[in-house]
Amino acid sequence: VGVSFSEKRLKQKSWDKVKDRTPIQQLPILRVNSEFKVYDRNAIIRFLAREFNLYGTGNCEHTVVDIVLELTRRFQEKLF
Repeated sequence: VGVSFSEKRLKQKSWDKVKDRTPIQQLPILRVNSEFKVYDRNAIIRFLAREFNLYGTGNCEHTVVDIVLELTRRFQEKLF
């Protein structure tokens, strides 16, 4: 998409210090700006897809994206 971003990886010790201050106590967290954060991997994926016009147009295409995302989630659950 050509958008610059910065990635911050936390070591376990750092995560342990801030974990209790997050709503779902899980990573990843997408910080959009100083006031808005998105929690949950699938919510982040959907947010970015909509933000950068990658979510399709119309309800049918949105649903196809959601199906692929859900199938991917189920596959990952079985792996791990």
